[in-house]
Amino acid sequence: MNKENSKRRGRNYRHYFSWLLVTSISILIFATVFRGCTSSEINRSEEEIISKKEEYVIGNLGGMRVRIPRYFVENVEYNEEENTKLLTFESRFRSFGIDARYPDMIGLENSGIQEARRKEPLKNNWLRIAINSGSDYPGDGFLDRLAAGTLENFYSKKFSGHWRYSYERFEENFQGLEVWVLSMKDPRTNKPARFSEDTKDVYLHRDEKGKVAAYIECNRTYVAGGVSTCNLISDLEPKAKVSLKVSFAFHLLPEWIEILRRSKKLLIDFEINGTESKK
Repeated sequence: MNKENSKRRGRNYRHYFSWLLVTSISILIFATVFRGCTSSEINRSEEEIISKKEEYVIGNLGGMRVRIPRYFVENVEYNEEENTKLLTFESRFRSFGIDARYPDMIGLENSGIQEARRKEPLKNNWLRIAINSGSDYPGDGFLDRLAAGTLENFYSKKFSGHWRYSYERFEENFQGLEVWVLSMKDPRTNKPARFSEDTKDVYLHRDEKGKVAAYIECNRTYVAGGVSTCNLISDLEPKAKVSLKVSFAFHLLPEWIEILRRSKKLLIDFEINGTESKK
């Protein structure tokens, strides 16, 4: 009887240990698979977050926290002290460039638009917007200094009386702009310099206090197929300490007010609120 009980207990122990071994192996396999899936999902989630971040350029633009679609900007530079490997909404921009089509202000968001921009860079309505802020911001009053440097014979010590730097105000305004033209003759042609190749006219818009709020230079060319261009320089004060230079074809000059308004709005629309900046 005792022998029979001993045999039965032995079989029971063997069955128990076999069951325990199989169960342990099953648990180990399940845990390994589950851990692998979880790790894969985590890695994929991190990759998606990183990928989403890489779709944008973020930083501090003259006091505004901004998030800009990457296809909009190029040649992005931050202040030298910024850690470009760990950028935040407090990382201060120094400069970057934007291509935007006027008047809808879309960027180079797909290959078709990029190709159209490449084929006719100046004969269409594309704007080139160059931004300076942070350590490259020229400071308060820079537009008045720029105008003074061009029109009040800033170069007099070096180019006293030089025909290229002697301007006078034209008798009539144009679209709310003061018009300044060269006043002397071009010694190369003995004709008024204001009509010469490679010269520029200057246009100024002043605010109610008489300070320069927009400075525009337009060059001229008589080269076959050439396009005269204008550079409109202004700022985002008091919203942000940002200077912008908007380049466009001369035929758009009559629309300078709307070009400036839309360019400023484009930049301001990149600003995010406090909640978003914590994401």
